[in-house]
Amino acid sequence: MGLPIRKEILEAAARKEGSIAMQCGSCGGNSRQEENSGPDCIFDYGNLMPDVLPNGPLATPHAATRAWLLGSRLYSFTQRGGVEYPAVRLEESGFAVRGYVVKASRGNGISGLLEETERRQYSSELYERDIVEVCTERGERMRCYVYHCVDVDRTTPVQDGDWCKWRLQAKRDS
Repeated sequence: MGLPIRKEILEAAARKEGSIAMQCGSCGGNSRQEENSGPDCIFDYGNLMPDVLPNGPLATPHAATRAWLLGSRLYSFTQRGGVEYPAVRLEESGFAVRGYVVKASRGNGISGLLEETERRQYSSELYERDIVEVCTERGERMRCYVYHCVDVDRTTPVQDGDWCKWRLQAKRDS
């Protein structure tokens, strides 16, 4: 079993001013993006986050915003020669996934960011792409693209939804 969502996140999600919203839920607050426009960012929760150095991040830490995907759960699965990969499974209430909102650069736009993301981490052979709403650490709701696995092996959940912390612990234990 995983750890529950932090109390302050749940409390903020329940407030009517909408400082933090449950994933895809409406709490009466204003999103930063128009409903009809597509997202200009992705939610990254894996090896391309700014605080995971070996693969090189998609963005520098100051160009990414820490966020949580509520109502989803993070798992680890082994693929391609024994390498571990992270995978989000959407619609698992009571859990949250920690990651970063990474905005597309003006030069390459969202299509360039999606291409790079799929090339470096989230292969379309393993992951599906959808639009979700995440909650930033500043309390903003943002619509982002996320890569997730519908049929991920659920035998290895990442207990607190934090891939970086989980990988560090795995290295210490080995």
